[in-house]
Amino acid sequence: NIPWVMDLRDAMLDTADDNRTGLAAHLQSWRVSQLEKAFVKRADKIITVSRPITKNMLTRCGEEFNAKFHVIENGYDEDDFATQNVDSDKPGNSAVKRMRICYAGSFMGKRRPDEFIQAVNTSIASGDISAEDLRIDFAGEFPDAATSVINTLHPKVEVVMHGFLPHNAALELTRLCDIYLVITVAERHPNESEVLTGKIFEALGLRKKVLALTHSKPLIELVNSSRVGVSANPADTSEIANSIKALYTEWKQQKILVPDIDESVRQQYDRRSQAKALAEIFHEMNQRQIRP
Repeated sequence: NIPWVMDLRDAMLDTADDNRTGLAAHLQSWRVSQLEKAFVKRADKIITVSRPITKNMLTRCGEEFNAKFHVIENGYDEDDFATQNVDSDKPGNSAVKRMRICYAGSFMGKRRPDEFIQAVNTSIASGDISAEDLRIDFAGEFPDAATSVINTLHPKVEVVMHGFLPHNAALELTRLCDIYLVITVAERHPNESEVLTGKIFEALGLRKKVLALTHSKPLIELVNSSRVGVSANPADTSEIANSIKALYTEWKQQKILVPDIDESVRQQYDRRSQAKALAEIFHEMNQRQIRP
C-alpha cells in the first residue's frame, strides 16, 4: 500500500544505442515490452528525462496513462562544482597553448568516435587546424574497436586516455577542458530524440563550450537555446570538421572559449529547481491519497 514513483533515466526498450539483432534480441525486447506495460499500469507516477521518452511509452502502453507521467530532465548540482579544486598550472587552462577537447562517457552499441576522429584528421590535413595546437582527453572504458580508431589520430595531437574516472575526477576534467564533446549515434533512428545525455548538463553548469554531434532534436534545441555551444550532424565528417574549425579559430584568437550562455535557460537545470519539481509530485500524491 505504498505509492510507487517509477523514475526512468533511459527508455526501457528500442533505444538508439541498441545494436542487438536476431531472435534472442527480439524475444528480449518482447519480454521488456511486457514488463514496461505492467510497470506503467502498476506505478502511481512515472518520471522520465525527456518528452520523447514519455511520448513513445504512451504510444506503446496507452494514452490513458498520460496523467501519471512527468518530465524532469537531467541537470547539474552547483555543490559538485564547489568541491572542485583546480590547479591553474594544469594543462587545458587558457595559459597553455593547446586547445583541449574532452570526452567523458562510453562508446557502446552504435555510438562510436569514428566520424569525429576522421573530421579532426581531415581538418589537420587541410591546414584548418594545427595538430600541435590540439589535445584530446578521453575518459571511460572503451571497446578495442573504439580505441583502435582513436589511435589513428594524427601523431602530433596530444591524446590522453584516462580510463574510468569517478564522478569528481570527471567533473575536474570537464572544468579543465576548452570544449566538451558530446557524441550520440551516427545512424538515424526512430527514437533518436529520446537521447538527452546527462553529461551536457554538467558542461552547461560549468559554462563550458559544447560540441554536440547528434541527431537528437531536444539536445540540439538545448544547445541552441542555452547558447552553450554548437551542434553538428554526427554522420557528416565535413560538417563536424567545419564546427571544429570555427571553434579552433575562436580559440586561436582568444586562447580561451567562453560560451555566451543564457543564464535563464541554465538555471532551469539546476538540481534545486528539479528537486522542487519532484517534491511537488510527492506532495500531489500525498494530497490525493492515491492509496489510502
